[in-house]
Amino acid sequence: MTRPVATPKPAAAPPVSGRNLRLDLRPYLIHGEDPAELEALTQAYLDQYHPLGATEEWLLRTMLLAQWNKQRWGRLETQLLDSAPDLLALLRDPASNALLIQVQRRLVSEDSRHFRSLAELRRLQKERTAAEPPAQQKEKAPVTENWVRSVKPPDAPAAFPPSPFQSGAGASAGQAQAAPNLSAGRTARAS
Repeated sequence: MTRPVATPKPAAAPPVSGRNLRLDLRPYLIHGEDPAELEALTQAYLDQYHPLGATEEWLLRTMLLAQWNKQRWGRLETQLLDSAPDLLALLRDPASNALLIQVQRRLVSEDSRHFRSLAELRRLQKERTAAEPPAQQKEKAPVTENWVRSVKPPDAPAAFPPSPFQSGAGASAGQAQAAPNLSAGRTARAS
């Protein structure tokens, strides 16, 4: 009678921290690329977009790979342009020119892929926040003081000081007498 031999399971790649998401992009690295740089980029995206669920995680992964591939194609374009002693000669050579055009198309394609994924991710996150109950939305909103409403309303307006042409209590009587005189003057001119 034979017993089955226990085979060790391969060690799983540690996930990138961020709400228990598993965004291990190390298999996409090629020789010469820095894994720490990719992990830093991944963490920056996680900190900025906070994806929830498989779809948002997939969109974030697509954005990360598009940016990483764009950097890779950009390095290739730079190497291609630096390798030519004369840029005009590079453009006249059909093989080199075709390669340069292909690299530039890939750059545009990665840009398009990134921005489509970003638009979709933003749309999903907007729908998610709109679907949350208002109580949860208030908890997430930063608490700020509304300084406009915290200002006390002004007290009743102070009485204006008497005019230099008026004096004390007789001012109101003088104002009352001046008004009829004005109206009398107007009627005298009209006739």
